[in-house]
Amino acid sequence: MKKSNIVWTAFACLAMSVAAWPQTTTPSGTADILRHARAYQFQFRAGQYDAVPKFVAMMEEATKADPENADLSNAMGVAYLAKSAEAMLTGGKPADAWTAVQKGMHALERALELNPDHAEALATTAECRP
Repeated sequence: MKKSNIVWTAFACLAMSVAAWPQTTTPSGTADILRHARAYQFQFRAGQYDAVPKFVAMMEEATKADPENADLSNAMGVAYLAKSAEAMLTGGKPADAWTAVQKGMHALERALELNPDHAEALATTAECRP
């Protein structure tokens, strides 16, 4: 087997395991939740739009359990922005997308209230404003 085939096979196996990982384990602790959130973002970007409701549900539960965590609030904002994009990319209702955008911006603003220097929340908020 050629070296390039081995590399591509390994990459494909890794990609499949990363795609399945958030669905097979229950996150515990902030760091684990944030790792799962990143995996859901990768799934969404790969066109797996069915990951978005799971992403949003996980982040709603996490932010409810720890409302004073800026990282979780930021991830919640990203989840809602993914939900708005998912609604529009799959032929959903614009009103649903707009509601998700508003919730996303609120979560990002909450992250910035908790930590005004939160780099990801600052960057995401700046990207969403005209």
